[in-house]
Amino acid sequence: MQHGAVLFRCLVQPSGATAYRIAYGGTSGSEVLREEVKNKLYPARFTPAVYHHHYTYAWFYGTVTFSVVNGKPHLRVYANQEKSELAQGSDFISPQSIYIATHTYDPRPRMINPFGSWSTEDIPGTVDFELTVTTAGQLKEIHILKEDPPGKGYGQHALADMKEFTWLPAYKNGHPVEMPTHLTFTFLPPDWYWKL
Repeated sequence: MQHGAVLFRCLVQPSGATAYRIAYGGTSGSEVLREEVKNKLYPARFTPAVYHHHYTYAWFYGTVTFSVVNGKPHLRVYANQEKSELAQGSDFISPQSIYIATHTYDPRPRMINPFGSWSTEDIPGTVDFELTVTTAGQLKEIHILKEDPPGKGYGQHALADMKEFTWLPAYKNGHPVEMPTHLTFTFLPPDWYWKL
């Protein structure tokens, strides 16, 4: 493989350890890179998110790119999935959804199962969003761009979850910024965390 990229997601715990880790998507022919990213996410440790001076749980979405330039391998890990920022190699961190211990989250979006036999099917689902989070961490706008597979209700279910989250803003060059960003929300049947 000369060039490749894969997406990943994990829950970063207050300890910095990861949970619910998956590597997915990516460029054609990137299966070996995806497998390597998946394996490296298990022992990985991250600097945890901080909210009001306390470490908290955060969903972390990123991209790993690999290329061979002049016969030398280059591997980069980005804290975003924004194509324009990835193309520039920017110092950019996308907005992160976090869990706040004192916030009461509505359990209904997670309890309602609109998928019928979804939990027994071996098909993961994805929903692509465009969202804007203010520099103060408020979700300002969110739109569903695509859901795959269509017609199963993934989009509306994911949208309900996204609106429940508390957010940390995007950062560019070390400063909070308000700008439209993209995120791929993933649904996995229970057994798929062992497969991916």
